[in-house]
Amino acid sequence: MTIVARNGEPLEDPAFLHIALLDDADRTAAEEIVREILAGASEFVSDFLAVDPVDRFRTGAL
Repeated sequence: MTIVARNGEPLEDPAFLHIALLDDADRTAAEEIVREILAGASEFVSDFLAVDPVDRFRTGAL
């Protein structure tokens, strides 16, 4: 998969999205899944950065 975002623009709305699929795969469904995941990217980053790295190492918590 290739995701291209313009510098300074949000990853949630990429300028280009290319997904390599098997011949019988549903491209529309795959693109919807990837865009849904990208829509939550900023929330994931916020949650990830909110956890103390030492605590994350000791407990495996996210």
